[in-house]
Amino acid sequence: KRKSGIDHTVVPWIETNLADGCNLKCQGCTHFSSIFSEDSFYDFDKFSKDMHQLRKVSENLLILRLLGGEPFLLRNIDKYTSLSRNLFPESNIEIVSNGLLIPELDDKILKNLSDNNIIVLLSPYYPTLKKREEIEIKLQKNNVRFSFLGSQPVNIFIRNLTLNNHNNGKISQIRCHSTIGCTFFRNGKVYKCAFEGLIKEFGEYYNLSFDTGNGVDIYDESFNIEEKIRELIVSPVKMCNYCSEKIEIIQWK
Repeated sequence: KRKSGIDHTVVPWIETNLADGCNLKCQGCTHFSSIFSEDSFYDFDKFSKDMHQLRKVSENLLILRLLGGEPFLLRNIDKYTSLSRNLFPESNIEIVSNGLLIPELDDKILKNLSDNNIIVLLSPYYPTLKKREEIEIKLQKNNVRFSFLGSQPVNIFIRNLTLNNHNNGKISQIRCHSTIGCTFFRNGKVYKCAFEGLIKEFGEYYNLSFDTGNGVDIYDESFNIEEKIRELIVSPVKMCNYCSEKIEIIQWK
């Protein structure tokens, strides 16, 4: 991008886990949330350092998604949202949540979300829909912008991870939603997707070994991060060889 003769680096999409653990233990979670404890969080000092560096190398970030696990397990989430908004004043900043903790959230947290123009995106799991009215009233009362991710309940998940890298990564990528962008950020590195970013922890938990890449280090300023992320989105990585060429549908539970 060019404006007034100056290069402007634009990063279309970054998502990152604030909390790895979750209060729902969904079978087939692509963030492997069930293997993490509910107090497994992105350390704030590390988050701050990484976000400042991300700001340094990417002048314009269009969408920043703060995920989990369940991000509202983080009791000081307002520190993370304030920092994010301060560093990326023009970005769309979204929190993706199952919503179950929202009715009990401190109004101070919700005021922070409203003041910082943070959008809450709610996954319509069956337990969430049972509390829908209560969740909506709490958010509306505090002027928090929100919407549900889809009009129908989540009743299926997609299983595509395998334990071997004998799949054709080019075909797997075509079948995968990563082609529309789910660039994952973790500990100073950018990955094609959450699978690639979290597979190390998954392997350690189950004593398995995966031959995957190391992500894109944002502290290495020898390259253009916009070009690297574009490459991640459109091209398969080594992790893609672990994903099945045929998507399996499983019932949500």
